[in-house]
Amino acid sequence: MPSWEQLRARLNAPGYETAAGVMRWVADEDDEFYGHQPRRGTCRFSHARGERWRVEDDQRLLHIQNGSIAYVRDSDGVLVRSVDPSPDVPDGHPWSLFGNPLMRGDLFTTETDFFYPTGPAKPVEVAGRRAWEIELAPPAHKAHPLVIVIDDLTGTCLRQSGGGGVWLAELTEFTPHVELDPLSFEWAGPYRERREAWESVVDPEGEIASDYLERVHQRLAVIEVLLHASERCRELVAELATARDTEAALEAIATLLEVSTEFALPVLDMQWRRLPRSEYDKLREEHAELRALLARHGWV
Repeated sequence: MPSWEQLRARLNAPGYETAAGVMRWVADEDDEFYGHQPRRGTCRFSHARGERWRVEDDQRLLHIQNGSIAYVRDSDGVLVRSVDPSPDVPDGHPWSLFGNPLMRGDLFTTETDFFYPTGPAKPVEVAGRRAWEIELAPPAHKAHPLVIVIDDLTGTCLRQSGGGGVWLAELTEFTPHVELDPLSFEWAGPYRERREAWESVVDPEGEIASDYLERVHQRLAVIEVLLHASERCRELVAELATARDTEAALEAIATLLEVSTEFALPVLDMQWRRLPRSEYDKLREEHAELRALLARHGWV
């Protein structure tokens, strides 16, 4: 029987390059915007390493991403384009199980959050796959434990449930190592640039929530690293060509650009060999726009 430390290590280094599946989710809890209104749904997804995602519900495409280029459907039903490896995604997204790109690799590693197991892992079966279920004790600021199920073969999180039974995310189908069409992670339809989305969070008095400003600041930092990488594109491509694996590539990028591996990840995800000049221009435009937004609110 694997220990929690072994399961957590598997979870943070999943053993697949591609995967596809179906996730169901339930949220039967009080919400700031929805009140006490049970919400539930299913989505179908395909995923490849390097932050390539395609997520759809029964009616439409919700999220499509190829590296740092992401399109996410907003509340108006419009796909919003961003240069961001970790965009805001709708409820019921597989990231509730896989972790978003900024969290991935650090899941359940913070002692002040869900960290300590209440007992040993139990063998279970989810989506027809052998797995291990473990309950994590709630931290001081939360009332209920979290129950997670980890796939024995790949280390994928197949299920999470918590809140005293009021929310659930579970893979009902999961197939690793599937052949995926690279074009399925591209979008050629209509979209809106993210700057319009940022304008929508500003109230009539011109105020903006501090958490949004913090996210803008984080995204600005990512864009600055990408712009720095674009200036050293030839060196970067040469380093990536000789890297033996993803970990070595991240280390090479971090060393070349003098950044942390957290910032090296979006650099690795960009397709530098075939990135059109228009994408460089959009990065510069977004950089100027976000700096101006932060300056207007006294953050720079």
